[in-house]
Amino acid sequence: MVTFYDLKAAMPQGKSFDFAQLKDKVVLIVNTASKCGFTPQFEGLEKLHKTYSPRGFTVLGFPCNQFAHQDPGTNSEIGEFCQRNYGVSFPMFAKVDVKGPEAHAIFRYLTNNSKGILGNGIKWNFTKFLEFRSNNFILMITDFITYAHDLQSFPNYDHRTGWLAVMKFVASNAHCAGTSFPYKQKDPANRPG
Repeated sequence: MVTFYDLKAAMPQGKSFDFAQLKDKVVLIVNTASKCGFTPQFEGLEKLHKTYSPRGFTVLGFPCNQFAHQDPGTNSEIGEFCQRNYGVSFPMFAKVDVKGPEAHAIFRYLTNNSKGILGNGIKWNFTKFLEFRSNNFILMITDFITYAHDLQSFPNYDHRTGWLAVMKFVASNAHCAGTSFPYKQKDPANRPG
């Protein structure tokens, strides 16, 4: 059975990135777009990455042009845009498909292993997936609904900025030992979806 850490993805320069190097980290994977109403989220993602990467948290960005063709540029143009406008320092990958028959292996893995009340498919840009330190739990977050065990467990949750509140809480607790799920652990059988 393939695990998250068996996967690889191409960087914009053509080099291969091995996910095995992410073991023991809390990883946030995001399908991004440079011409979307959600594009300013790059700023929050970068702040999370810079603030919490010393604690074992990292963000991975995957440009995608599947939703209203909102990322039409080349890999080089996308990288320059992210750096120039948002100072993005977290890893950005080569453009990929995130759904359909040509979906990249990482997004097939993530959607097949996450649950949500809207199903496990990616509906739009800036869908976020959290992989929690090798414990085989994936949390899927969209900008419309956040899938979590218990949203009341997250301090200051607000449906308009909920993704950022959840990310800050998770990232600030990324150093936790054990299974690393950073708030009240519930039985996996009771996961949403």
